[in-house]
Amino acid sequence: MRNPKNIHQELIVGGLLVLAVCLCGATVQGLEVVFKKEVTVNEDTILLKDIAVLSPADDGSAARLGALVVSAAPAPGEVLTLNRPFLQYRLGPAVQAGANGQTVWPENVIVKRTAQSISIEQFEEIFRGYIRKNAPWKASEIFFARISTPGIITLPQGRLAVEVQERSGQGYLGHVFLTAQVNVNGKTVRTISLSGEVLLQKEVIRAAHKIDRGAVITKEDLTLALEKIKDVRPESNPRWEDIVGKRATRHIQSGQILTVAMMQDIPMVQKGKQVVIRADNGLITVTTLGIAQENGQQGDQVKVINVGSGKEILATVVNPGMVTVHF
Repeated sequence: MRNPKNIHQELIVGGLLVLAVCLCGATVQGLEVVFKKEVTVNEDTILLKDIAVLSPADDGSAARLGALVVSAAPAPGEVLTLNRPFLQYRLGPAVQAGANGQTVWPENVIVKRTAQSISIEQFEEIFRGYIRKNAPWKASEIFFARISTPGIITLPQGRLAVEVQERSGQGYLGHVFLTAQVNVNGKTVRTISLSGEVLLQKEVIRAAHKIDRGAVITKEDLTLALEKIKDVRPESNPRWEDIVGKRATRHIQSGQILTVAMMQDIPMVQKGKQVVIRADNGLITVTTLGIAQENGQQGDQVKVINVGSGKEILATVVNPGMVTVHF
């Protein structure tokens, strides 16, 4: 007959073993873990099921062990080597308990990370496409002298989208800066800068030949040319009617593009030239001759010598060669 004390001790030991099995995740006899030599992963972390085959696969313990995190994955497009000491340190207790000792540890497991990339050409086309879509000119009139990109960038695998933003108030000509937000599966993974020199093809007015300083510009002095420019402000691209009849303020070389700074209006009243002085009080108008002492445009007040009296008066320019005073 068995000793009741021994029976009691056996029951205690049996209970502890059952408790240990429960704490280890419901170990099942015969679960096998076979590590792979080389694997490819898509996600940011490496799980045991990524680098090993757990069988039988329909075992509950296999699912729980497979979800163990082994390591962070390498960067997209990169390779990571997991050696035996690391795997045993990271997974040993859990695998040995769950697999009941049926595990062969590899020397190394090579882990490759999938990737996608955006090329220089794709970035350039993103820049061109944004400018052509948003600029107020026809796409056929827009040209790109150069585009700067960050080069090829490598990204995680997934649904790729690029959102482009421009700097406030910068316009679409000259040196243009854009910011591109790169998203994978709806998450921003990179923010990069794009820039480029943008030109507009437009008719400009050039000097048909050399124009001397002080010369009055005529139609014969000008010619039209189709050029790629980066400044469309009126002062940099005056119209034909804004130029003809003006006086050159500097020497203009043949072929040079004319700007507003190169010319000025011919004064209605010119210093040293004779003018008509009209004196008016609302009831009586009297005219006499005078000599302008300074240049003036319409509305300007200029000094004039009355030829008849020899006195200097202050008069207002109203028309070419005519000033007025009130008395």
